[in-house]
Amino acid sequence: SSGGLVPLIHIAIITSSKSENMTVVNEDRLIDADVELDLICRHDPPLMETKKAELEGLLRLSTDAVRKTTRLVETVQSRLDWFSALLFPSPEPDRMGGIAGYVYKSIHAVNDLVEAGISTAFKISGNKETSGSPSRTREVGRSILNGVIGDYLQAENNPLAIGMEIRANGIPQTDDMLLQHMSNGRHILLLIHGSCGSDLSWECVTTGNDYGTVLARELKAIPLYVHYNSGLHISENGKALAFHLNRLAGLQTLASDIQKETLPKMHVLAYSMGGLLIRSACHYAQTNQRAYNSHRWLDQMLHSIVFLGTPHHGALLERCGKRFDRILASNSYTEPFSWIGKVRSQGVMDLGYGNIRDEDWKHVNQ
Repeated sequence: SSGGLVPLIHIAIITSSKSENMTVVNEDRLIDADVELDLICRHDPPLMETKKAELEGLLRLSTDAVRKTTRLVETVQSRLDWFSALLFPSPEPDRMGGIAGYVYKSIHAVNDLVEAGISTAFKISGNKETSGSPSRTREVGRSILNGVIGDYLQAENNPLAIGMEIRANGIPQTDDMLLQHMSNGRHILLLIHGSCGSDLSWECVTTGNDYGTVLARELKAIPLYVHYNSGLHISENGKALAFHLNRLAGLQTLASDIQKETLPKMHVLAYSMGGLLIRSACHYAQTNQRAYNSHRWLDQMLHSIVFLGTPHHGALLERCGKRFDRILASNSYTEPFSWIGKVRSQGVMDLGYGNIRDEDWKHVNQ
């Protein structure tokens, strides 16, 4: 177009081979007649991050890395150094005995002591530092870390784990802030980043321009950005996104009632994993309206979805990595090294197969 950006068009959602029983309805919605309702608890909003919390998370991650690396080295040595294993047998499998075993136990003991000291120090110091907007470098680094091991960070309750947020201009939006945005009745442009990304991923590196802002200006829409932990299962993030969109629809209805205007529409621009995320949200909104679609965002608010590089049929590179892990695991000497290859999140593994539902990964040996 003459403006340099093509307006969003009304397109159908593309289904993947993992979801052959899904059908497109009215070019807006995705349904699955075979999936039962699945109620989950509400995702609590994340606490505002502080530098102190991030530092604590990094230190805890460092002690975890020392523990797992030491365990890996000890396992490899116990399998290769069979002579020492015969002289100094250990009652535990893949553990060294004798002097080597004492050295490894000492490393673990010191590491545990350091970890306990760090935890105690942060508890004593409290959280007196005021929250602030993190720098771009920290934000990008944290997003990459969550993309790789985000499920582990959440399981360990590490402060570096990201909670899903709706953002504008890099700031998490409260209900009052969202109401203020929508009070003029403009449509919404929702941008969803991909794996290891953040809301900053939509900025041009060379010019610094934000693509979402530029496109929203041409469409006369409000740019909002989804910020999430891309290391979690896509289905888990899909449920959280459906919850947030349902909340957004409720606020839109309230804003429209106040302004006596028609309900604005929402256009979604999703990149890579973000496309699977919105498909998952549509699925759960359709199958469980009471939890995720009580304000009818799927029926009345969602107008169009544009996918950018979304692997609907899965990502070949991730599947190749999975096969390589199996090759390493097939031999007792190389099996410990397969642990390194497995240091990637559930979200990345879902990306390899295009999983968007719990049923796609639960009780399935991929």
